[in-house]
Amino acid sequence: MVMEEQGGVRNGSNGIIFEVPLWIELQNTSNAVRVIRDLNILLFRDGKELSQMMQITNQDNVWYGNEGAYSFVLQPRSLNKYDLHFLIKKNEMGDNCQFDEIRLRYFDEKDKKHTFTLDKIDRCWELGNLNREGFWTLAMK
Repeated sequence: MVMEEQGGVRNGSNGIIFEVPLWIELQNTSNAVRVIRDLNILLFRDGKELSQMMQITNQDNVWYGNEGAYSFVLQPRSLNKYDLHFLIKKNEMGDNCQFDEIRLRYFDEKDKKHTFTLDKIDRCWELGNLNREGFWTLAMK
């Protein structure tokens, strides 16, 4: 998966927002159908989950995910690329809004949770871009 460069912290019309645009390749090398359900980004502080980001489905007539869904059915021996977009507003996180880690989470067809660290963050609400040039992470084994 690749985190695109334009993600980061911005001043929005309703306050400060944190955006993570992401493109992801989902590969199924087995002969069975696989399911990736409720793929989302979580924000953590000192190993404790603080919040889930909002999954953006459509923005300016561009669809994200699987035609707006963040659950995927992977056909046997397939490889598919998806553009995803996640967002959270600082004021929606309440008093406990300082995070230091970004994790990707999904559930498989057996409802087993899988979580992977995407990045560690030093200054979470500092305005600017996430520097992710050439960033690639293997998240599924």
